Amino acid sequence: MVTTVGSSTHPILVIDHVSKVFRRGRRIVRALSDVSLEVNSAEMLTLTGPSGRGKSTLISLLVALGAATVGSVTGLGLCCHAWSNEARSRYRRANHGFVSWAPSLWPRIRPPVMV
Repeated sequence: MVTTVGSSTHPILVIDHVSKVFRRGRRIVRALSDVSLEVNSAEMLTLTGPSGRGKSTLISLLVALGAATVGSVTGLGLCCHAWSNEARSRYRRANHGFVSWAPSLWPRIRPPVMV
C-alpha cells in the first residue's frame, strides 16, 4: 500500500507502467507488475505491506539502484532507464538520501516500540 502526505503539482519521481522480473535459477519472479506512481515535491511517501510484495524493489527503482524490466522511471525529469551503473551512482549521490531499516546491519539498535 502506498500512502502519501502533502501535495504539489510538481512530480519529482515518476514510475510509468513499470514491471520488474528476476530470475532465481529456473524460476522467474515477477516483483512488480504494471506499477505507476508519481511522487510530488514536498510529498512524504510510505510503502507498507507484507514481506515479498515488491516494496524494496520499488524503492530500488525510485533511487536508480536498478532498472525496470518494462516501463520507465523518471527522477527530477531525467529518464534513467538506459543509464550505466556509474551514471546511476552519480545521480543517487547528487539527488537521493534514504535509510533502510535492516536490523542485522545495526546489532545494537532496537526497533522502536509503539505502545
